[in-house]
Amino acid sequence: AVNIAVAGDTIGGQLTLYNALPNKTSFDIIIIQIGLNDMSALSATTISNYQNYINAINSTKRSDAEIYISCMLPCKQRFIDLGISNGQSNWIALNEALMGGGSNPISGVAKRNNYHVSLLGDGNGNLALAYNCGDNIHENQAGADIIIEGFRNMIGL
Repeated sequence: AVNIAVAGDTIGGQLTLYNALPNKTSFDIIIIQIGLNDMSALSATTISNYQNYINAINSTKRSDAEIYISCMLPCKQRFIDLGISNGQSNWIALNEALMGGGSNPISGVAKRNNYHVSLLGDGNGNLALAYNCGDNIHENQAGADIIIEGFRNMIGL
């Protein structure tokens, strides 16, 4: 397993890191969960950037390798805290696209995950207090365990 996730990274940053990997054909499964740091951009741009990332992976991965994508966790209050007025609407649009809906659904993936979204949410779009590290975006270990369970469900473990 290789983890190229970097705190604070964007979709473009992840694409750069993926492109630099020397062993792209050694993966059986590629799991992607990214997008929160792109919520201040226009949603159409973010969705397009995400699709470009998927396309780049598909063009370089082994033909039998599968791409699994995962929705972002709820964090509406964080967007408010940072003054990102379009953050929540962009979050909704990207998560919808990740699940194969909306006007620009993300394509070229084998599986999609939103298992954790409602479980981590407070019903109002925020990260629930029980899973919140205090900054309204980062989950605690109990929240991480829910996200891990969603990944395990996708993989079939």
